[in-house]
Amino acid sequence: MFFFPLGDRYLGALFFGRHKYFQGGAEQEAHLIDDKPMDELIDNIINSIQLTLSPEAQAQYDRVKAECPDMQVTEDFPPLDWSDKPEYKGD
Repeated sequence: MFFFPLGDRYLGALFFGRHKYFQGGAEQEAHLIDDKPMDELIDNIINSIQLTLSPEAQAQYDRVKAECPDMQVTEDFPPLDWSDKPEYKGD
């Protein structure tokens, strides 16, 4: 899966689903169908994606980078409040 920003409140997602249709046991299927080429293709596609930020998004990124220069996600994150508050409701 690959997630990318679409705005302040929205993310886009790119998902590659692999489905194999084989009538037989999993052990036999594993010998007949090699997942590696498809996995490599998916990795190559995801690794080739380049995002160009708008000037507004670049400014927003620069502000965040100034506050978090290493851009690491914190390991300690408080629980999210999913209560029924108006600010948590959509547009």
